[in-house]
Amino acid sequence: MTRPDSLDAAKKGFDPQLTRRIFGYLKPYTLLAVTAVILALLLSVLSPLPTLLLRHAIDAFLTPFERNPALHPELLYRGLVLTALGYLGLRVLEFGLNYASTLAIGYLGQNVLRVIRTDVFSKLQRLHLAYFDQNPVGRLITRVTSDVDAINQFITGGLVSLITSSLLSLV
Repeated sequence: MTRPDSLDAAKKGFDPQLTRRIFGYLKPYTLLAVTAVILALLLSVLSPLPTLLLRHAIDAFLTPFERNPALHPELLYRGLVLTALGYLGLRVLEFGLNYASTLAIGYLGQNVLRVIRTDVFSKLQRLHLAYFDQNPVGRLITRVTSDVDAINQFITGGLVSLITSSLLSLV
């Protein structure tokens, strides 16, 4: 017979109290979380720019030459080279921002997980031995592992995406 409090986390709805507890673990790393969100926002803004630059290169430097070969080819070529350099610069900037964002989110997630794991281990150490007689240890360890992994997925994948999407939808 299963107890009502042993329902799967997937069957439960949104728990604001639990969410506040998780955000409490983020508090010491507020600067890092804000940095990760800013980097993610910059990446979101930067991502369409290379495509727009390619469109500009085609419209301004390639198509006019086909329509009117009398245009000065050296000017068109110079504009195309500058656009290519700009494209390359944008891609390098995008790579750097993506790298920094990945590092920031990973560092944030690992530090928060370390604190959560320490708290869970301390809690398990404080439990009375009779608790372990009533509950199978394998099930406890499995639950702790899967819950901590779910929190890790939320922090490293969902949290920054949620905040970024929310802020971009306002713009």
